[in-house]
Amino acid sequence: MIAKRPDVQVLWQCGSLYVEQFKNCETAKLPNVKLNAFIDRMDLAYKMADVAIARAGALTVSNYAWLDCLRFWYLRQMWRKDHQTKNAMAWCKKCCDFIKDSDAQAQMIAKALELLDDEVLKQELSTNIKQLAKPNAAEEIANEVLKLIPNQRL
Repeated sequence: MIAKRPDVQVLWQCGSLYVEQFKNCETAKLPNVKLNAFIDRMDLAYKMADVAIARAGALTVSNYAWLDCLRFWYLRQMWRKDHQTKNAMAWCKKCCDFIKDSDAQAQMIAKALELLDDEVLKQELSTNIKQLAKPNAAEEIANEVLKLIPNQRL
């Protein structure tokens, strides 16, 4: 599918555990695909992307909103504690699509390309994700914690 779309560039972070497994696959050898074990500046990768496929860990989803990136999530259940599904579902109604790990191989690339080609949907997701960003989250949390501390002189 990616081979038929030379107009689409893919930056693929597979993780150091999988780089040997994937570096010689057909997809990794395509001229429009760059396979990496790790991406040091993920913020720049997110910012340059029109569409991203990623797990929905808490830091990942907050970074998407903070960086105002268009997103498409591929969700992976890890450690049998399906917290990432809960993270994704909180966002899916407004600014992403959800694919179970078991369906990823069959659906993920096709759905990402559909989104990439749908300018109206990309704009809608971008608008929605901006509304979910919490740029002052640390300050808001600190203020809530301070409210719990009784007024005492030290």
